[in-house]
Amino acid sequence: MNMSAAEASLLASVDARTKLAGSNKMEILLFSPGTRETFGINVFKVREVSQTPLITKAPNMPFGVEGVLSLRGNIIPIISLAKFIGSEGDGRKLDTMIVTEFNKSTQAFLVDSVDRIIRVDWDKVRAPENMMATSGTNQNLITAITELEDGKLVSILDVEQILASVVGEPHLPDVPTAQLEQDQYIFFVDDSVVARKEITSVLEKMGVKFQQATNGREAWDRLQVLASRTGAKTNPCTTI
Repeated sequence: MNMSAAEASLLASVDARTKLAGSNKMEILLFSPGTRETFGINVFKVREVSQTPLITKAPNMPFGVEGVLSLRGNIIPIISLAKFIGSEGDGRKLDTMIVTEFNKSTQAFLVDSVDRIIRVDWDKVRAPENMMATSGTNQNLITAITELEDGKLVSILDVEQILASVVGEPHLPDVPTAQLEQDQYIFFVDDSVVARKEITSVLEKMGVKFQQATNGREAWDRLQVLASRTGAKTNPCTTI
């Protein structure tokens, strides 16, 4: 069967990310919101990067929302990251946007420029309280910090937290109680405070016992401990 260049590229991309998931690495898109600091966002949450088209202004927009635009038939909000991190830069027009998709929501973040995608080991990703975070940035919006080869720090933004600030936290629907064995529980990992809170709320409504981790390195270490404890027996936890 002949394969088009686009299909081959897509399969190569999927294969690369599959290998990445098994190598204890993460991909980060580096960008500048218009300041000297470098920020990053998890590539898995990025849908595309493009020039910013015409933004439609609207009254009574939430803080940080510059307006809305139509993207392939969908109306999405345009959020200024500079306002959330407490810096308006030098006032120049930001004509690049990062379109993200998570929590069943699509939105675009205005930035000054996009640098490149890097791959980092989870060993090099630190919680913000363990390192000196970027000066002037709202620390609640930083989910992790890593360091480039030249020693420059990169603050990884908690985009779920920013979205929750704009639209509010979602209402959780009623969920049925889960039927698990007495010694079974859920183990989950997410780097976002907001995402962990939502997952915790759902599991509590379901009456499910759980444990959680804040990043891949912590999750891997704890899973290894669990595996060593259970030995040849079946592991009673379900990982998500």
